[in-house]
Amino acid sequence: MTRKKYRIERRKHPRIELRSVTLAFNDSTFGEVIDIGRGGLALHTVGGGSESDPQELSLLTGDGNFFWNNVSCKIVSDVEADREKAGNYVKKIRRQGIQFEELTPEQQSQLQEFINRQKPGS
Repeated sequence: MTRKKYRIERRKHPRIELRSVTLAFNDSTFGEVIDIGRGGLALHTVGGGSESDPQELSLLTGDGNFFWNNVSCKIVSDVEADREKAGNYVKKIRRQGIQFEELTPEQQSQLQEFINRQKPGS
């Protein structure tokens, strides 16, 4: 008999999967955003990071229509990604959960606009 692992959901805001390729990056991280919500995002990356280190990330869509620079955040989870979902193109893909911190009203507005553009039918 196999046992299922249950996770306690800590998110305060729902996440949506992205319709377009969106990259997240800073000096030490480069990855593809998997999903995003008002409270944070998840990404596949080759590097790992310390969950206690505060960071800033920038986001850029593949079509260049959205650029979000130096958003304050922190890593809240960092695990090896499921190979089936991440692909087999590199040895170790990490799945990082990122929590946004102290967004300005302008950043909140930019994020909501981005999320609205990712929803089906927009």
